[in-house]
Amino acid sequence: MKGGETHLRTGERYISKRSERVIKRTLAAAVATSLVGCGVAKPVDGEARPIPSNSRTAEPTTPQIVTPTVRKHQPSPSHANAVYFQPRLANLKDPNSQIIPEGVYKMVAEPGQSNSWTSSNGRCNPENAHKFKDVPGITRITAFSLGRIGLPYALQGLTYGEEAPLNYALIIAPGNKADLTEDSCDPHTSGAGVAEWLGANPERRLTFLADARTAEDDHAGIRALYLDDPAILAVKEQVSVCTSNLPHEEAWNAFKAALVAPPIDTPAECPTGSTWLPWR
Repeated sequence: MKGGETHLRTGERYISKRSERVIKRTLAAAVATSLVGCGVAKPVDGEARPIPSNSRTAEPTTPQIVTPTVRKHQPSPSHANAVYFQPRLANLKDPNSQIIPEGVYKMVAEPGQSNSWTSSNGRCNPENAHKFKDVPGITRITAFSLGRIGLPYALQGLTYGEEAPLNYALIIAPGNKADLTEDSCDPHTSGAGVAEWLGANPERRLTFLADARTAEDDHAGIRALYLDDPAILAVKEQVSVCTSNLPHEEAWNAFKAALVAPPIDTPAECPTGSTWLPWR
């Protein structure tokens, strides 16, 4: 018998006390090993104990997701390429008309707002139209419909040198002759003021994108205030007109990409849906 010893007198094999102790220790070690694999601690004093819960491997936890705060209104961006003078919201029937290209700072026609170009201190007051000058990066003035007044208003509100970064003005669908002359806040010196701005730098440009309303009576409205003004005629090479027969608000949505597009100087540069008007 393996692990046994031979009795000196009888010659019989038997298990000695020493061998018995060795066997017991071997069996205990084997049992302890199997119990550790089952989540039970190795016995120190012959008694098997469960492994404490804090000694187990920690299970991974799901990280917390922090939702950032979204600013719903930011009237003063840190940088913009253009300022846009919007007409009254009540006159915009299509929800898409309030969507403008990126990089454009919008000024509204509702008095009392921080980004309003109109004034609550009396009708036809240009005092707020130049507030965009505090927004870095603006090099162009753009407008739609009634927002056309923003151009001469803004130029009136800028002191000498402040207008230097401005090199382009774009007016979309300004309106017909009645819109621009009858009970209107359009300054009758619009042409002269804009012509002075154009004449100060031959690189500056003014573009009109006409809708069907603006095109009435051979564009009588913009002719009365701008195109037929002797001061504008003196810088006529810097003024372009593209015309169309699109309805008023439809023209705005068709042409508003021009707010951030390169200036229009040639017939080929007129937006799709419009044609060059050879008024010069």
